[in-house]
Amino acid sequence: MTDWNDITTALNAVLGGDPAAGGPRLRALWKASHPAEHAQRCVLAHYLADLEPDLADEVRWDKIALEEFSQVHENDLSPVGIASAAGLAPSLHLNPGEGYRRQGHITRAREHLALGRTAAGTLGDDGYSTMIRKGLDGLGGRLDATDTHQRSRVPRHDFPGTAREALSFYADVFGGDLSLHSYEEFGRTDGPPDAVAHGVLDGVVALAGSDAPEGAETMRLEGLMLSLLGTAEPAVLHEWFEKLSIGMTDTHLLAQLAEQRTHVLQAVSGLTETAMSRALTPSGWTMTQLLNHLAFDVEAFWISAVLGGDPTAIAALHDGWASEPMSGTDAIRVYQQEIARSTEVLAQSDLNAPPRWWPAPGDFEAPPMTDGHEVVFRVLVETSIHAGHLDIVRELTDGHQHLVLR
Repeated sequence: MTDWNDITTALNAVLGGDPAAGGPRLRALWKASHPAEHAQRCVLAHYLADLEPDLADEVRWDKIALEEFSQVHENDLSPVGIASAAGLAPSLHLNPGEGYRRQGHITRAREHLALGRTAAGTLGDDGYSTMIRKGLDGLGGRLDATDTHQRSRVPRHDFPGTAREALSFYADVFGGDLSLHSYEEFGRTDGPPDAVAHGVLDGVVALAGSDAPEGAETMRLEGLMLSLLGTAEPAVLHEWFEKLSIGMTDTHLLAQLAEQRTHVLQAVSGLTETAMSRALTPSGWTMTQLLNHLAFDVEAFWISAVLGGDPTAIAALHDGWASEPMSGTDAIRVYQQEIARSTEVLAQSDLNAPPRWWPAPGDFEAPPMTDGHEVVFRVLVETSIHAGHLDIVRELTDGHQHLVLR
């Protein structure tokens, strides 16, 4: 078993200004840790992220920390002075939020900001809590500043990150001759040999692009505007707009889903365990149970299993309403974790493609959906409906109203 005293010693060295001594200890402890030691691995990954000089590696550790946190229980972090595991959640979302912002993934950064702000309701009034709140406010300010230059309408909702895929997409839309020249051809060693060093689409519409060197900070353009003036043929313009609107639809759909998830978390923010476990409707459900339904029957089922085809998610499917009893704090944390998983699946999914998995007819009678848009729309509808349910119960609980219409 990984000794908490060894972890504390290494952390004290890192936080005391000696990362050269503490860093190798943390890495050695991670390497020696057992996969079942979720609390230890969560703490190790959280601090290993801060030691990474490469932004991609930093974000990778932040994602691992969140994955491990999903298996951490209320008192598991007490050996490092964290009385309630929920107290670490705001920082676990602040870090990847900042990492995604620096990478230019603004939508993902905002999702983690929203999750971090919701989780911040568990923080106290000590110096650490004040620091985390200021960190979240700072991240929000930087994202707002970015939004003054960008808007969430793009011709394609998210390229996987390569110039080859981006330029190939536009070649399919506009036509023309596409020339791609690799790093290897240019004798460059600051990226993969097959990365694009110089790419040109030459036709009615001319575009150029390249892959950024390794380690370079890049900004994903989430507010790109195209003026389609290359042809006077109405039929051609119509065809272009049809193809480009696919990306716009994706962006708007995912943005609305993010808003409704935030709505759900705001509806349960700051409530006591008693309020979370109280049934106020004739059907008898509690806020905690509804969060379990959203986590397991909506996010895990539709996004991770159906859309993503994740075998681990498929094997873990169960009735969210009948989940093992848990505290309201744990239910919020589990829902946040499933949102984070869904965000990763969506970032890697082509919503024009069919779902990667569908339940057997005997288990699920509905016919298979045709593409990812249908799946995401189903999640949006369910999340929106249940956000309204939570609003009603919240108002009955303490009078709080999400939206007041007179």
